[in-house]
Amino acid sequence: MKAPLIHFRKAKTEDISNLAHFFSVVYGPKHICTNQKYLAWFFQNPLQVKKDDELSAFLAEIKKGKIVGYAGCYPASIVIKDKHYKTAWLANFVTKKDFRGIGIGSKILTKIVEKYDLGLAASFSTQAYPLYRKLGWRHVTYYERFIKILNRKSAQDIMRTLYPNEDVTLPSQKLDKKMLSKNKTVAQARISWIKELDVETSKCWNKDWLNIRKRYGATTDRTTTYLSWRFFSHPFVRYKIALVYAPDKSIAGMLMMRIEQVSIFTIGRIVDIVAKEGYDHLLINAVLLFAKGEKLDALDCYTTFAPLKQSLKACDFVSAKKSPYCYLPELFNPLAVKSQDPIKLKILIHSKEAIVLPPSKSWHLVKADGDRDRAY
Repeated sequence: MKAPLIHFRKAKTEDISNLAHFFSVVYGPKHICTNQKYLAWFFQNPLQVKKDDELSAFLAEIKKGKIVGYAGCYPASIVIKDKHYKTAWLANFVTKKDFRGIGIGSKILTKIVEKYDLGLAASFSTQAYPLYRKLGWRHVTYYERFIKILNRKSAQDIMRTLYPNEDVTLPSQKLDKKMLSKNKTVAQARISWIKELDVETSKCWNKDWLNIRKRYGATTDRTTTYLSWRFFSHPFVRYKIALVYAPDKSIAGMLMMRIEQVSIFTIGRIVDIVAKEGYDHLLINAVLLFAKGEKLDALDCYTTFAPLKQSLKACDFVSAKKSPYCYLPELFNPLAVKSQDPIKLKILIHSKEAIVLPPSKSWHLVKADGDRDRAY
């Protein structure tokens, strides 16, 4: 059989309907990427797309409209030592089953990294991992998931339903109040839950974020443009957003959380959290109080940043690496019925130019980065 002629090109808005059909074939008809409104929001963003008809993605097609391969980019500007890098977080990197093994994925991936300073990838399949490595991607850090159980019975019930042959008996957890009050200056800070970025808050954030981000060796640049697109104007998800104000009234941190529910179990996902040193605990405590008031059954948070891991532990969050916490589903749509494959917690990086990277523990990446916080 003669190999088909395959054309590689930048994806455009006129491709969205065909892309929705493509994703219904490779992912299934209920996947979020079959929703054209979601595709338009995710891949036609204000951060990287320079032309109105472009998407931040590349595709392969055998003829007009017949898409056989795709890789999208989640937009980000990564700041490393005060230098900004135009970054492509890989999203929905997939080839139709009948067209695998003939180099489509390699060519699409190559075209993407040619356009960006940095490429980042996480949550990739075990099949894609060797391809990344072959093309020069290297391991930079890894996610660790932390969980706080608020309703042991509900958590154990759902885990026992999914894993009837496993011991999912959970130990009790309680808040360590000593850690929350050890700094008198921080104790005078104020928490504010907000629904929008008004003019005054935006002005303050643009100034105060520059001081907050100095804490991290590398992180996403959380400009108001990014925050507005990613959280405040999200077409499907309504995030719960908390700010912490220092005694001098400057903004000392921000936290984003979403609530997911399945059957009788409800969990709060802390998808983003940034703060000046000493203020992590206040934001985490604010979420714990909120969760208690809303009768949530659990909270979880993904992070790479070592000091934040310590703050979560101080508030009695437990690493999901320790069984039986790994059995609590990390996704409900679709339901993740298996514990997290460790390879998917790795984060890979590709750079066009030689860059001296900061230590892996100083990287601050969260669930909201990349393609880990889908709409539903």
